[in-house]
Amino acid sequence: MNSQNFQTYFRGLQILFFALLAGQVLLCGLMWFIIPIDRSSPEFTQDIWLNGIGVFSLLLAGLSMWLGKKTTESARVQPNLLQKLVVYRSAKILSWALIEGATMVNVVFFYLSGRIEFMYLAACAIGFFATNIPRKDKLINELDLSSTELAMIENPNADVTSPRNE
Repeated sequence: MNSQNFQTYFRGLQILFFALLAGQVLLCGLMWFIIPIDRSSPEFTQDIWLNGIGVFSLLLAGLSMWLGKKTTESARVQPNLLQKLVVYRSAKILSWALIEGATMVNVVFFYLSGRIEFMYLAACAIGFFATNIPRKDKLINELDLSSTELAMIENPNADVTSPRNE
């Protein structure tokens, strides 16, 4: 692993977040402009699909919050800063992937059915995803960092990816 300070680590986390957000927005925009609204498949125009996918999206959002919280709690008890940051990044990726999954399922059903309601659900999922933007203060609070760990992340010359920094 290359050495990196906290700013580099955190920038990587933000780049990942914005790349996932941009991918969702671009896919929705692409589907919006290439799929005619009047095109519909009779198999997917029934309300049962809309209700089921709506509930599924809510379940994915709830699972995202619950798993993200549980994984972040496991990051908090790690013995050193490196392990905390690795588990925290995994928690964020897992949480973001579940929310993105809700978006993608709705976009696919919009593609299959032509029903605008699926795009509305995708937009709601994107909005929920956007509220999970990584912030330094949130990371510090969620990981409950010690004063030594706080000093390390504030020091621009400290290598946070080195296991020697315990």
